[in-house]
Amino acid sequence: MTKDENNSELSALQKIEFTGTAKEYFGIALVNLILSIVTLGIYSAWAKVRRETYFKNNTKMANYGFGYHATGRQILKGRLIIVGVLVALQLSSVFFPTVSILLYLAVVPAIPWLLNKAIQFSARMTSYRNIRFDWHGTYWGTLWYAMVAPLLTILTLGLLYPLVNKWCFSYFAKHYSFGTTRFTSDCAVKSFYFAYFKAYLLAIIFSFMVSVAFTVWMLVSLSIDIETSHLSILIVYLLVISFIIFYSVFVRNIFVKNLLLDEYATFDSRLGVLRYSWIILSNFVLIILSVGLLAPWAKIRRYRYLCASTLFTLTGDLETIVDKELQQQSSLGEAFSDIEGIDLSI
Repeated sequence: MTKDENNSELSALQKIEFTGTAKEYFGIALVNLILSIVTLGIYSAWAKVRRETYFKNNTKMANYGFGYHATGRQILKGRLIIVGVLVALQLSSVFFPTVSILLYLAVVPAIPWLLNKAIQFSARMTSYRNIRFDWHGTYWGTLWYAMVAPLLTILTLGLLYPLVNKWCFSYFAKHYSFGTTRFTSDCAVKSFYFAYFKAYLLAIIFSFMVSVAFTVWMLVSLSIDIETSHLSILIVYLLVISFIIFYSVFVRNIFVKNLLLDEYATFDSRLGVLRYSWIILSNFVLIILSVGLLAPWAKIRRYRYLCASTLFTLTGDLETIVDKELQQQSSLGEAFSDIEGIDLSI
């Protein structure tokens, strides 16, 4: 690729923008919290609608924001179904232990179906240019990728974790669609394993450096003896948390870089592991110190960086796909508006 071609490709890349502000969102979050407390949690369904609508409307792709179309009544209905099932399971386990076993055996096979309905609801309630997204997952596919495959990670002590990630990402990408146009993602397995070991190595280095600095500070500044068991717990905790953060950054970049919307769009992710880790860590500290008051600001800060680190390139005529999908959608009438789904966030 020549220098001119490379510059042309870079100029075609566009960032996903977020135009919301912490001040605006703080007002929304405060009202949502107060009304949810006053209504004993009932308003939380409408609070989710306000929150999702704000974030999606202010997330801009090619100068167009996303839409959110769920209603509080739909989300409340889904939550009541889930809560009803949980209450029935709890009561039966206390008063009718034998019946509870049968209920649990009946609920477990229904989990893939519930997951599909929840993902479908979330997708269909989101739109771009008045075109709804959709989910086409199958019962057996979701059963395997969401429930069975992760068990392989445990049985192999984590050795198959990158492979399972690859399977799951590919499955979920290929079963999402923008209208009727499918997404695809063909990631190489070796890239997941490379990310896995790189994240693990960085986590070891980071945990060692922090533990050494902490030990020196405690011994020199405060002259306090540190028990070996406490230091070991600190190191393990830092190792696990830092690995999760580092690996999630690497995997997110891999997945988004390989994401395609048919022939119309490609995507890229340039999430920086150090900057993102700093945002996560500093957000956590500030939320604790402010007793939760800075949580809205922290969420906006993290989400804004995620958007700014996500890029896309229109490889086809966007108006062509929009016109095609609007014609397809008009033939479906108002079918989407009648969908009642389970809220995934439950």
